[in-house]
Amino acid sequence: MNRSRAFAGFTIIELLVTVAIVGILMGMLIPAVSAVRSESRRSQCMNNLRQLSIASQNFESAQGFIPPAARFGEGTGWHAYILPYIERQELYEQIMITDPEQNFEWSADGKPVLETILPVFKCPSDPAPPFVESQFSDFVSSAVLERGVCSYLACASGTVPDVASDLRSSKLELKIGDESDALAQTLVRGMRSGAMTPTQTFIDHSTLNSPYPKFQTKVKYADILDGTSNTILLGEGIFDTSHHFNLAGDSRSVGMDHWYIGSGDMDISIASQATTNPVRDFSEFMATTAIRFNYYHFKRAQLDYDGLGDSLFRDQLSYSFNSWHSGDGINFALTDGSAKWIRAGVDPEIRANLGMIADRKKVGDF
Repeated sequence: MNRSRAFAGFTIIELLVTVAIVGILMGMLIPAVSAVRSESRRSQCMNNLRQLSIASQNFESAQGFIPPAARFGEGTGWHAYILPYIERQELYEQIMITDPEQNFEWSADGKPVLETILPVFKCPSDPAPPFVESQFSDFVSSAVLERGVCSYLACASGTVPDVASDLRSSKLELKIGDESDALAQTLVRGMRSGAMTPTQTFIDHSTLNSPYPKFQTKVKYADILDGTSNTILLGEGIFDTSHHFNLAGDSRSVGMDHWYIGSGDMDISIASQATTNPVRDFSEFMATTAIRFNYYHFKRAQLDYDGLGDSLFRDQLSYSFNSWHSGDGINFALTDGSAKWIRAGVDPEIRANLGMIADRKKVGDF
């Protein structure tokens, strides 16, 4: 017996063949594992939206109306109202929502809540950090550190009443002096045609004690005439502040920032800032289905352009529903408590109708 033959190892050719086979198998396995992980993240995102939709239903049962997308003048976001219904009652109590109108009192007491990271508001596929430092020296006593980034936006409407205007600083807000302007009210209501519409109460900041008439829109489930399974409540949004610029002292942005709980950018409770720093940037909490889904990806090559004066482009970015998931689609929560994946290329008319509660048009397949 040849002992050297009995204990011989692999030949070079056998070793190379083995390595090649292992390489092929790994090449087949890695994409499969990546696809499984991607699907898992999309499923978790859908579960988040489903949980938030059910919490909104519970709020409506208790309060008689769906949480507003935002409360102008106080800076409250829809997220604040549902905290007790996602088992965060202690946070709800900390932000001092004390009056019947459910105001977020912008004070130092709200700061710890804004610094609390709430995973349910963050899509696992979103590459944005879990928190971003944010300075609100005019509204809270010090910087809001580790402010939570939000991946989900309320559906405020299915329309854009005036595409030539800057929606972040007009149209969504009924401005002081326009309470009896029929056209102004029509335009405002046009951007409040969805399930989660904003609401506001005006205050005469010249006296601080003379309230203006209220202009509110509170939606009940009974108002959703198009059917709760055909109406979007919440959808995904992308957080991207990498394209913020400042030209000639005019701060403009083609990026998007979305937060939860509250925002100083919608707080006009300080008299000295009522005219110089009005309610603005409603896109921090809400979006509209009037804009193409995944508009961010569709126009991504233009994000570095110099045409920052194009308010339409900035609004379309800020107010659009977008997702990081593969497959060119977006996760949405419907008003019936379900969640659904909707492709970005859905028919534009169907897409718009999904954002309105009472357009009385047939939605069709989506």
